[in-house]
Formats: sequence, C-alpha cells, structure tokens
Amino acid sequence: MKPDHRAIHGRQGGSMVNRRRRLEQTVARLRRRYGERAVRRAAELERERPPAGIPTGFPELDQRTGCGGIPRGRLTLLSGRTTSGKLTLAYKVLAQAQDERPAAL
Repeated sequence: MKPDHRAIHGRQGGSMVNRRRRLEQTVARLRRRYGERAVRRAAELERERPPAGIPTGFPELDQRTGCGGIPRGRLTLLSGRTTSGKLTLAYKVLAQAQDERPAAL
C-alpha cells in the first residue's frame, strides 16, 4: 500500500497548530503507557551519555556494548548455554576491574 503523500507533506489534517497538538497528545499517551523515557527529543539524547564500562578483555564485545564493556553501576546478567564462556567472561571482567581498582570486590 502506498503512503498518502498529502499526509506526509502536511496537506491533510488541519493547521500546523492542530498537528502539533495531536503530536503532543500522542507523545503524552506513549509516555503514560511506556514511561517518560519512551519518547524523547533528539536534543535530550545527546546530553545523555552511556555509563562508563568495565572492559571485558574482548575489544569487539566492548565496542558492541556501546559503553566500552560491562556498564558500571548496573546489574548485568551473563546468560548462555553450558560451556559458552559465561564464567570466563566474568573472570576477565573481574580482572579488568581489579587492574583499574585493586579492591574490585
């Protein structure tokens, strides 16, 4: 089904004031249903930085987490099949944390 180009380009649905009001109402409904952080302005996202991470010892994994490893101050669950490397990863993260701070535990 092709999109209605009139709606996309603002030629349908009333004045700009009405569209803005409907947008604000929709955002308010989404926030009530999914929480305040569900819909945010792009400017708000730029100010928010991901938590610093404890390196895992695996550079590719650190890059994929978006924070450089396991996020500090957050609960992180390592899950996987038996012998998938969960304990090895936990030990590597612990070793990295101890390198940064001798009293990691």
